[in-house]
Amino acid sequence: MNYVWEVLLKGASQGVAAGNIRFVPARVANPYTEVAFEYLNTGRLSAGSLDTGSLDAVVSAGSVGEISVEVNPLYRFNSVFAGLFNINITGLQATREAVFDICMHYLAQLDLRSGLDRQDYYMRFIEQDFNEGIFGREVREAVNGLTEEEGPICLYHLLQLYRTGNQRDSFRSIVTSLYKRPIMYESNDANNEILLYLGVAENETERAKIDCLISLFLPMQDKVHLFFEHHFGIIGVDETMVLDEMVLF
Repeated sequence: MNYVWEVLLKGASQGVAAGNIRFVPARVANPYTEVAFEYLNTGRLSAGSLDTGSLDAVVSAGSVGEISVEVNPLYRFNSVFAGLFNINITGLQATREAVFDICMHYLAQLDLRSGLDRQDYYMRFIEQDFNEGIFGREVREAVNGLTEEEGPICLYHLLQLYRTGNQRDSFRSIVTSLYKRPIMYESNDANNEILLYLGVAENETERAKIDCLISLFLPMQDKVHLFFEHHFGIIGVDETMVLDEMVLF
């Protein structure tokens, strides 16, 4: 980690909130990096990030009050901070440290947002709606249960649904993106009936995830028959007619 924005990203991946990270002026500034860890190759935030450089006791949200990270503000912003954070000026120490922390957090957030386009902002608005429970408590809990890779995929396909209005195709796309070998059948007799094989073991997490996708992407009148680990038997297709590996439907 060489930059303040990398510290926030690493903290987020470890479950450490940005509010629990405090940026402080480096006691000994390194002219080649922005953040000053004792070990240059530090890959995780830890309880010893500032004092001992220990890489063992990894911090999780709530296990400590704060993590202090030393920063050299002159590495990229010499013209801005050379006078404001002059180490030769004393007095108002607490105020100066608070202003320093606020400035570093603000600049880190600017860095993180510098590569966002309009689609990224739309996806963040949808994510905010999820977190605020606008889609309902069950959907919020299911979305929060998605992995770090699955969350953005869900937001992207939901945004595509808003753009195209094609619910069935959007549902097919999100299912094939989140599952390795799903098979989706559409009934010839009933337009609103779907048979969906997922190819994963059924558990509470998987059930909540697929129920969430159905409620988000399909119209209410659609009826979905779910098959998790075992495919339903199809006469004439030997692969689906294996004993103990098929479901009667």
